[in-house]
Amino acid sequence: MSLGWGLRGYIGGGPLGAMIPGAMVALALCLLLGRRARPDACAVAAAFGAVGVGFGGQMTYGQTIGLSLVAETAAWGLLGLTLKGAVWGLLGGAVAAIGLQGPQTLARANRVASLALILGCAVGWRFINEPKLVYFSDPANKPRAEIWAGLTLAAIAYLAVHRNRVAGSFGWIGMIGGGLGFGIGGAIHAWARTSGMTAPVDWWKVMEFTFGAMFGAALGYAAWKHRERIATVDEDPARLHWFALCALIPLGIAAEEKLPFRFSYTVVGAVLLPFAALNARFAWQCAITMTYAAFAFDFLESRKDWDQTMLWLAVCWTSAGVLYLVDRKRSEPLFLFLFLTWVAVADSHLKSWMPPFVWESPASWAHATVEVVFTLQAVAVTWLAYRIAGDKLVAESK
Repeated sequence: MSLGWGLRGYIGGGPLGAMIPGAMVALALCLLLGRRARPDACAVAAAFGAVGVGFGGQMTYGQTIGLSLVAETAAWGLLGLTLKGAVWGLLGGAVAAIGLQGPQTLARANRVASLALILGCAVGWRFINEPKLVYFSDPANKPRAEIWAGLTLAAIAYLAVHRNRVAGSFGWIGMIGGGLGFGIGGAIHAWARTSGMTAPVDWWKVMEFTFGAMFGAALGYAAWKHRERIATVDEDPARLHWFALCALIPLGIAAEEKLPFRFSYTVVGAVLLPFAALNARFAWQCAITMTYAAFAFDFLESRKDWDQTMLWLAVCWTSAGVLYLVDRKRSEPLFLFLFLTWVAVADSHLKSWMPPFVWESPASWAHATVEVVFTLQAVAVTWLAYRIAGDKLVAESK
């Protein structure tokens, strides 16, 4: 999840970008739980992980980090980062846990829980965030619209409807990991930026790597703690036609970009979750293809100097190709996990090294170092994934 979070900060951003670490960590947990022979269960877990972690991507925190760099507001800024990380972990952990428990756990309450999630988010945003009762951004210079309170009530409402002990445990453990990760990562970033250090290090990325590592470790601990409860899951009954549902993917991306209210992704994600629970083939598309299409669209937006018509065609055709590949490989969770990992890393390299690139500045060397770290992390993730998968197969054969 450290790798996924670093990639999210560079090639995606926002809630759609946050789907990258969400899908990656859910699939990593599926491999650790020995689910290679249950690809439908992996699909639902990946979709819920991607969407669940994506919810937190709606929070604004750039100005909160700015507060942490000024002595007079440093404590308030770090408190805000810790709180936002905790909210991210609470909601992301709860939703991911429901997905890890399989379709039968979802069937009874999922639609009501999605509605409760939307209503909770709307209430918290409208009555706490919108009037700025507790505010962690800059109130004077281009104040940002926050949503942490909305997502907090969304998590509480979601857990209240499901009344699922495993989801509650994942939420609280994720809250601790996310809060510590963002708080500690933010403190490291603030210390490095204000101490006059001149080393060619991207300290913002160090913050993201720290946040992702501690959030991922928390979810890993929660999965280990409840491994007996979530080891066995039912396969997907496929009650809806997957291909017709795939129309929700471009509609979801467009809605997140264009809906005229602050919690647009909450609505998009809440709509996607029940459908992902009803069909594993669509769940794979939600976790992998939608995530790919989002960062392909981000690449398009970053190249304003290129022919936009050709770029749009490239995004559409490559996304269609990914949709086809994902459906063909839907019985191979390990392949899809590594596919998402390496395509995201490749996209980050493509975005980094496309001209113009100037080597002379310290910032360019710091960024080059980040790309090296991405690649090394991806190699390590690949090695670990194959090793874990091999160990699980040996254990099953015995």
